[in-house]
Amino acid sequence: MVISRAVTRMKPFRHWVHQKLDAERLPGLSNGIYALKGGDLDEEMREIKAPYQEISLTDYFEEDFFETKKLIFVPY
Repeated sequence: MVISRAVTRMKPFRHWVHQKLDAERLPGLSNGIYALKGGDLDEEMREIKAPYQEISLTDYFEEDFFETKKLIFVPY
């Protein structure tokens, strides 16, 4: 799996890290890209043309920093 904190748009990032992903999985964890991102991600995520999961971090954290933050998971 790859963990990231808003390095760039997801499309080029997937290209940069695809060789780091492995089909072997750790027990209880899904393999793929986990990225902390913020803002309006609709357009960016449409670019990847792949399934993904978006989790709003305001469901888990009350601090202002997390107001626009999301955890994006793109499975491998």
